[in-house]
Amino acid sequence: QFQRTSWGGNSCRNSAPMLSRKPKKKKKTSVSVPDPIGAVVASLQSHPTDPGVIQSGAAALAQLVAQNPPGGERASDLGSLELLVQFLNAHKQQPVLHSHVCSALGKLGSSGSPVAGSRAAASGVVGAIVASLKSNPQDINVQQAGLRAIGELVRSSEACAEMCATSGAVEAVLGALKVHERVSEVVVIALLTLGALVRAHEGCAKKAGAPACAAIQAALSAHPHDVAVQANGCGALCDLARASVEGTVSSVASTQCVVKAMKLHPCQARVASLGCAALGALARRSAVSAEAVGAGGGVDSVLGAVAFAKITASPSTAANGCGALADMCKLCPANACRAGAGCGPEAVVVLMQSYANVAAVCKHACRALSALAKHNEGTAVQAWAAGGVERVVKVIDAFPSDPSVLSEACCALADIISGANSQVEKRLVLSAAVTATIALKRDNPVEVHQHALRALCLLLTAGGKAAAAAASSYSARDKVVASMHTHAAHSGLQQSGNRAILLLSREARQ
Repeated sequence: QFQRTSWGGNSCRNSAPMLSRKPKKKKKTSVSVPDPIGAVVASLQSHPTDPGVIQSGAAALAQLVAQNPPGGERASDLGSLELLVQFLNAHKQQPVLHSHVCSALGKLGSSGSPVAGSRAAASGVVGAIVASLKSNPQDINVQQAGLRAIGELVRSSEACAEMCATSGAVEAVLGALKVHERVSEVVVIALLTLGALVRAHEGCAKKAGAPACAAIQAALSAHPHDVAVQANGCGALCDLARASVEGTVSSVASTQCVVKAMKLHPCQARVASLGCAALGALARRSAVSAEAVGAGGGVDSVLGAVAFAKITASPSTAANGCGALADMCKLCPANACRAGAGCGPEAVVVLMQSYANVAAVCKHACRALSALAKHNEGTAVQAWAAGGVERVVKVIDAFPSDPSVLSEACCALADIISGANSQVEKRLVLSAAVTATIALKRDNPVEVHQHALRALCLLLTAGGKAAAAAASSYSARDKVVASMHTHAAHSGLQQSGNRAILLLSREARQ
């Protein structure tokens, strides 16, 4: 059976060939997804007395949540908020630890949803941060981290805003401004946080009041060449002027600070924009305040910012500048004269052309033209001569579905026509009459209809039969009647509607 092979081995003739075996497939094993937040929280839970672990863990949490805000909810579910608050209470003499923990608490409490803010409020986060600021008044890092965290938290939810109003957050911010008045790094954050507190809750605004106004003015005076301080200071004054009761903000002193900031930094967009906003908010408070702002150089400063907005792409400066001009002139006709002497109407019309597609700029520009033309015939003629009627008509055509823009545009159209009636060309009257008729769409709010009807009456009076024919070609009478039926309870609109029907019928009969 066996025979020797050529290479010396034995072979079996009847041996069956060996079958090749297939390699066994390895079973798939589930791979766990790395959980860095869980690992960090676990390390903090395991070493609650080790400052090094706490500092590095808090810094890691802050970074992770900053990169991925939804991760803050995961960290909160693991109890990180309560844990970090305990660390602040247990390690009162560790300023480095406090700065890292405050930063982490701010990021966790403002990590993308009101739920996170509510959890932070319920966990006592705001009170712990305020206590940290008060126990480390001289440490710049703690002050920066704590102030920034309060600013983040107060913007995150109403619950945190309520806690800030009752836990001494405003007093902590004012204290930081007083102690570190010469430290710009602290002042910049403190001013930003102060503005956020005042905007977020009425209780914070009441507690801020006159002391906050004085602190802001002192900060602006102490850092005249720091752009960030000047911008944030103007913004904080704006928030305070909008929120505070009469008497808590000095219009004269505040105007001087804002005007100085805008003169020192004429080419800084944030200073120009927030400076205009502050001047407008100060002027809006009362006629006396508006006069104080105008007499203190506010009108000239705003016109300078408007000129800056013409040559740079700064929509916020353009919108706030036009809004401030409107607020100053609405309550004080003398400011309209000041603006007219500085070619204010012409500057506003140019801005409307430069920012023709920006709704906010067009809206506030129409407000400015309306305020300029309403109380002064000379500025009304200036607005007309600069092409104000054409620009307003184009605004109405460009934003037919924006009620807030349409309302201000129709109001501006009426005020310019009323103020410069004898100067307006018939060609413009016809075009504007058609535009006012088109604005009477059924789905527009009552404010748009009211101003559009007023404008239509003035245009029909100025344009006569030609204007009535132009408006009638767009079913003016039917639209007026429909507007009166839809807004039957509005007496002013009914009066304008009756007059429009009278004018349309009279011209048609002739």
